Amino acid sequence: MLNDEIIKTLKQMRSVNLNDPVARQWAINKLSTQRNRNQVAAAVMAYANSHKDRIIDSNKEREELAVMITRQANRQRESIPMARAFGGARKSLKKRKYNFKESSGKGVRKFDGTWRGYRIADAKTEFDAKRLAKFLRRKTPEQSNKVRVVKYQADGREHYSVYSQQILTLANKGYIDGLKKFKNDPNSKRILNRVHEKGKLSNRSGVPILVTKKRLPEIGLKMRVY
Repeated sequence: MLNDEIIKTLKQMRSVNLNDPVARQWAINKLSTQRNRNQVAAAVMAYANSHKDRIIDSNKEREELAVMITRQANRQRESIPMARAFGGARKSLKKRKYNFKESSGKGVRKFDGTWRGYRIADAKTEFDAKRLAKFLRRKTPEQSNKVRVVKYQADGREHYSVYSQQILTLANKGYIDGLKKFKNDPNSKRILNRVHEKGKLSNRSGVPILVTKKRLPEIGLKMRVY
């Protein structure tokens, strides 16, 4: 792929969190061919390891990743007025629901003095946290009363963590469907083996993955990586 093709593909992918192993593998598959898969994987990992903010959803971030994949310099972009550029940057930052500080600590705490909860995700707002808690209770009815929302403060702002007795994580349905096209790829296969379809949750193949149609960065969630 050329730079412009990669950027176009990334735009179609909207926001991609390279800290999420499912989203990361999906992006590698989407951006690579059989011949350059290792090169793309190395570039994606290099980008993730060199950026504190690993979510790609702006043109600048897409262009930077494209350059790392192809090692081709970008064409000179048409200049735009300074005020317009800064206005666009501010608007972009406001739209980033994931732009908040995660909670600190080990991510494990005791509730009611009887059961241990594991932090599943941090949420920017109480609404985002309660929406996730409701989803977890619906998907895990056998332990619906063992999902809790806990408030925390970071940088003078209030945010919320969601805890569950069952360790699990979430992934976008589009990502999972994309990985199914690469069942012979070992990394994709390992992830697909963890996807929970129905019945009781099991840790036999690793931490279970629940599937949602939502794109996690866009609904204000930072999943804890298990």
